Amino acid sequence: MEHTGEHAAVVVADDRTELSRLLVRAYVECLPEARVISFDQVAHEAVKAAFAELGESALVVLIQSTYFGFRSSASAWSFTEKASRCRAFQSGSNGGR
Repeated sequence: MEHTGEHAAVVVADDRTELSRLLVRAYVECLPEARVISFDQVAHEAVKAAFAELGESALVVLIQSTYFGFRSSASAWSFTEKASRCRAFQSGSNGGR
C-alpha cells in the first residue's frame, strides 16, 4: 500500500499500551500530514465526523489495543461503510481484531 499525500490520511489510535503509542509515533513520522486522533481523548462523534469528511482513496489507519466500541450498531455500520470507501489499514496489539 502506498500513500502519496495527494489524499487525506487519518490515524485513529488509543493510547492504552506502549505498542499503540509506538505505532502512532511511527505513522506520524511516515505521514506527517496525517490527522491523528486519540480515540481515548475525544468523543466517538468526533471520530465519526473525521471519517465523514474523508473522500475516496483517503488513508485510514486504526491502531487499537482493544475493541473500538461505538455506542450503537448503527454507528458501527456507518463507520464501517465509510471506511470501506477509504483505504483502511488496521494494526494493534490484539492481532488486528
